[in-house]
Amino acid sequence: MTGTVIIRNSLAALAVAAFILSSTLVNADLITISATAPTPDGDDISMLNAVGQYDIGGNQGHIWNNRPVQGQSFTTGTNPGGYLLNAVTLQNLNNTIATSPTFTLRVGTISGTTFTSFGGATGVPASYVPLDFLTFNLDTSIPLSPNTLYGFDWGSNAQGFVTVNNADSNYPGGSAYSSGSVGVGNTAITLHEGAAPNHGDRIFHLDLSTIPEPSTFALGLMGLALLWRRRRQAWIRPSH
Repeated sequence: MTGTVIIRNSLAALAVAAFILSSTLVNADLITISATAPTPDGDDISMLNAVGQYDIGGNQGHIWNNRPVQGQSFTTGTNPGGYLLNAVTLQNLNNTIATSPTFTLRVGTISGTTFTSFGGATGVPASYVPLDFLTFNLDTSIPLSPNTLYGFDWGSNAQGFVTVNNADSNYPGGSAYSSGSVGVGNTAITLHEGAAPNHGDRIFHLDLSTIPEPSTFALGLMGLALLWRRRRQAWIRPSH
């Protein structure tokens, strides 16, 4: 009976450990500033082509409290288990900010020109200068389904920054868009698809990690349990 209890408790501990290892740990709604672009890896989604970058226009690309919120649509990959969105990055074109506005990030699905928000965060950045990259690190990662069109947008309650944009053809999975007015988005979006200068893609990066399929996760736990059992049998010899 004691051996059974030990094994069950060990399996529970292994399950917790596997969950922790499969999760991405991030700081609580922390906006970090960097002069260097993020490096895409794994299942990240990004458009970081800076050749020919431009200002897409005030209501199309300026994040300010008297402008619409500025966003980008994107399409997830084919991983059957889906993805976790851990961080969102945009680039500042030409603003120098010493005071700290409060930024609001929304994440949602897009159908036509309708945005349905289901997640987001707020954060306060440190000072930044032209061409810095601002990254919204999410306290709680947001799950995303595979093969789905989503959008994220970024608003401010005060000052902000001008997003860096490039040709709409650089990222085929989505396009820049705007929503609402005076720094607050709503369910209607205006897509900026087409030719420059008032259309295009944001310079952006999405940090994503894959979610394993339930069957794959279960097999992984089973493998860990069998490994534990074999090692335990090697450690414990029956008494006579």
